[in-house]
Amino acid sequence: MQDVESIFLPNVGSGNSFALNIRSAGTTTINMSNDGSNLIAGTPEDGSTALNQHFFSDNAGSSNTLELTGSTGNDVAQFTSGNDVIEGMTGVEYVLDGGGNLEFKSALSSVTIATSGTGGNLTLDDDGNTITISQLSSLSDTDFNGHTGSVTWTSVSGGSSVDTITVQGSNNTSTVVHLNGGGGNDSFTVHASGNDATVSNLDGGADTDTLTVRSSGSTGIDATVNNISNVENLIGTKDSLGNVVVSLADTGVTISSVSGTFDTFTGGTSTDQITLADSGVTLSNISDVETINGGSSGDTITVTGSTATTVNAGAGNDSITGGQGSDQLTGATGADRFIFSGAAAGSLGTDTLVDFSGATQFGGGSGESDVLVFDTSNLGISSIVYDEISWNGTALIGSVNNANATVVVLTGASGSQTAAAAAVAGNFAGNTGNAIVIFNDSGNSTADTLTAFHTTNLNGNGTENDIAVFSGVTNTSAGSNLTDSDFAVQA
Repeated sequence: MQDVESIFLPNVGSGNSFALNIRSAGTTTINMSNDGSNLIAGTPEDGSTALNQHFFSDNAGSSNTLELTGSTGNDVAQFTSGNDVIEGMTGVEYVLDGGGNLEFKSALSSVTIATSGTGGNLTLDDDGNTITISQLSSLSDTDFNGHTGSVTWTSVSGGSSVDTITVQGSNNTSTVVHLNGGGGNDSFTVHASGNDATVSNLDGGADTDTLTVRSSGSTGIDATVNNISNVENLIGTKDSLGNVVVSLADTGVTISSVSGTFDTFTGGTSTDQITLADSGVTLSNISDVETINGGSSGDTITVTGSTATTVNAGAGNDSITGGQGSDQLTGATGADRFIFSGAAAGSLGTDTLVDFSGATQFGGGSGESDVLVFDTSNLGISSIVYDEISWNGTALIGSVNNANATVVVLTGASGSQTAAAAAVAGNFAGNTGNAIVIFNDSGNSTADTLTAFHTTNLNGNGTENDIAVFSGVTNTSAGSNLTDSDFAVQA
């Protein structure tokens, strides 16, 4: 059909369907029904319940401009390759593009859009839209070939008003290379259900935008969003064995609310800052983010990589693991766990513990029950055997209470790391294993700061590496406030 400007599609009756192929290069207005009644009232040939579906396809080429109005039921518009401009579209639930660019000049409501091409740019109207980028495999009819292959758009661009855009990998993968929100308080969801869902670059644009990254598939089904910028609220939802993976753009990103669970969270090359929501957040593998501010509930924060990170965990019983950089860790109120894990002692950075408070405060009085946790697989310490001994800065002046000690606290004087290692060597007969020694370091930039180092051989003066300093703790008797309950191991 060509050179027809306005078309009213008929009610074709029970058990039948109607297929329309447009070849006109001009502007064509199509109404799926002239009276609003159902197009297919009976049972379709695929045996499903009455779908009231209408299938429209266009073959007009690169200069096609259309106006589409659907009826009740699920209506489908299918475009062949070429660049299509849709002046208006209402009542159409599904769109399959054959490749090229696709532009809508009116708002879309609850429309699923797929493309069988390998790219193309999808541009949305400025009046606000709700769309899903996904496969159309749920549709089946002799007049329409539902698209079950992968879906890839080079770009998807929202308008100046509020857009709700979902990228979903269901029966196959869905990929958007560039997702741009434009203006408005937009909501983006990247959902890996049956297959991967990936957005390579996401720019929320102006106003306050929310991004939800969700994995609900099996092992290896990942929801991934990279190069995130201009997003104020970031939510990770993990209700499966798949992964939730995000990374920030290199422009320096600040996110005011991060909530949920993330398997991998990577910052960009500039300075990044994120603030966690008050609901309790799990960041299983976060790197290259310079500042992390926790919320009022218990957070789990595992820093990896060599970038120095400042963690202000906030209230709640937090678990904080430093990375390979020299991190600054603040647990704030609550019984916090400071975990040393992820690499051998020689590869861990020297973390600054700003506010460690064990069973007893360093200054005396009840503490907050913070705990230092040593990873057995990385540090070679399988249990806590505690000993506290006085020394004069070069040698022990007190007696060893437990030759099998794995945590030794030296009190009463300050000295160098070399002197502390030499002082304990030879005094723990037969104890050639890994251990932690805590002492006041006279060589610290702030003299006499309480410091913890790891040794590979307690009795034999093995290889020593500082793993933590206790900020502001310089009294040489402060270590005597520590006890075995302030330490733990993890497998």
